[in-house]
Amino acid sequence: MKIDESALFELTGEKEVFNIPQKLMRMLIDETERKRLISELEKYEHGISCSFQEFFESEIADRKTFKQDYTPQSIGEICSNIVGTGDYLEIAAGTGSLAINGQYKETSKLYLTEFSEIALPFLIINMLLRKYDAVISHEDSLTGEVFATYKTTDGKFEVIDKVDDYKAQRIVMNPPYSAKWEPTEEPIFWEYGTPPKAKADFAFILKAFDKLDDNGKMAVVLPHGVLFRGNKEQEIRQNLLDRGYISGVIGLPDKLFANTSIPVCILVLSKQKTDSVMFIDASSEFDKVGKNNILTDDIIAKISGTFDNKKEIDRYSNLVGLDKIRDNDYNLNIPRYVDTFEPEPIIDICQVQREIMECNAEIEKTSAELSGMFRKLGLPNDFKIL
Repeated sequence: MKIDESALFELTGEKEVFNIPQKLMRMLIDETERKRLISELEKYEHGISCSFQEFFESEIADRKTFKQDYTPQSIGEICSNIVGTGDYLEIAAGTGSLAINGQYKETSKLYLTEFSEIALPFLIINMLLRKYDAVISHEDSLTGEVFATYKTTDGKFEVIDKVDDYKAQRIVMNPPYSAKWEPTEEPIFWEYGTPPKAKADFAFILKAFDKLDDNGKMAVVLPHGVLFRGNKEQEIRQNLLDRGYISGVIGLPDKLFANTSIPVCILVLSKQKTDSVMFIDASSEFDKVGKNNILTDDIIAKISGTFDNKKEIDRYSNLVGLDKIRDNDYNLNIPRYVDTFEPEPIIDICQVQREIMECNAEIEKTSAELSGMFRKLGLPNDFKIL
């Protein structure tokens, strides 16, 4: 049994969908109400996918203001496979779908940030239901302003002081795409470049990268524009590439998300420097289900295995040295490095000529037979049936 709109109406006593997030937050703060809420929610299904996925997608995801799109479980699995085990940070965590798909050890910790007051209670509840050891920061990840900080430990919940100066071993993130922002003066931007006001994609990337520890790895779900847009974004790509911090680019099919058809990519960064970038074009690897595309277990395994093993596959993947990328002016657009062109089959001209001669012979034979029939009927050879 899955959590749906009617179940949340009953649990919260609310009659309007837009009131549910605020009511859930009030229930979480009140210990008695929180225990009752979690006890009731534990009666529902809670697998490795977000407990509120269908409700959040269909009812309250705010695409216009916060560009909220629930990250498909398959993308979460790929990101998790790429970055591996360890303590996780997820910026712009939403309801926690990427974190839920993470590869945790019992000692692993989660640090999650989220700006939206709509998503925040669902994120906290997802951590409580799974008894994850998590710090959840209600904050603006671009300005650094923290509004409140919460902690879940083995199903327990508390409000805590904000956590400063943390470093993460693993970072996964699906931030709002190409959002507007107000640039700030920070060392990370002085070092790599300041992203443009109209597109905050690299602001999220650099903010996260600043939280990555010396052996850390991160996977970020992004629109393809970050791979090839010029000016300030080209400067940032150049600085990251020249220092060996970008290790992979994975192109995924379109129509993987419930509410948008745009194709996305996964940009992989690592503090373990590299002199090459692994490109994978998985844009044609999907199964069709209704109006959407899905990534099967086999497709997920192929993408993850190809990346981990740096395996080059014709028309699918290519390990590219930095010199070639520099020659392309630091453009990371996947078609520049993975040629998916399918050549036309070679035509055997002699075979075609033989087939034409056979057809002509058959036509002559049929014409002779028809002429014979016409003569027997006393009709002229040029007689036509209308």
